[in-house]
Amino acid sequence: MIPLQHTQAQAKKLGLSGWVQNTSTGTVVGCIEGSEDKVKIMKRWLQETGSPRSRIDKCIFKDEKDITAKASGTFAIKK
Repeated sequence: MIPLQHTQAQAKKLGLSGWVQNTSTGTVVGCIEGSEDKVKIMKRWLQETGSPRSRIDKCIFKDEKDITAKASGTFAIKK
């Protein structure tokens, strides 16, 4: 399992909300909500940097859409 605290810290630093979760197949899934510029910064961080002990083979973003209100005010790690 990949430690997700660094991802959570980066999201909080950028003022984003949403969640992230390890899967049983060794991948990570999640949802990011925030301003377009901050989400873009987070996506770049996930693609290029990530958590210190993670290995990034590929990073896929899908189901992107504009929203009028955030579903959550925090960024959580789901178990």
